[in-house]
Amino acid sequence: MTLRSALPDDHPLATYADLALALGGSEDSFTGDLLRLIAKADPRNRARLRAGFPLQVAAWEIWMGAAPHITAGELADEFAHIPDDHG
Repeated sequence: MTLRSALPDDHPLATYADLALALGGSEDSFTGDLLRLIAKADPRNRARLRAGFPLQVAAWEIWMGAAPHITAGELADEFAHIPDDHG
C-alpha cells in the first residue's frame, strides 16, 4: 500500500497531527478525528475500530511504539508490502 503522505520522508511524526498528515489527512479531517478516537479507545473498542479501519489502527500502534519518533518515510516503508486493495 502506498501512503499518500503530505510530509517529506524525513519528517518526524512527533504528534498525532503529523501522523494524520502522513496518512493523507490532516489534524481536523476525518483521519485526525479517527486517530484521536483510536487513542482514547480501550482495547475492546480499539479492536472494533480495527475491524473498520485496520490500516489507521496499525499506523497508530506503530507510531505509539516508535521511540523517539518514526518518520513519514519509515511509516510508509512499514506499509509498502500491503497491497493497495488492503487484502
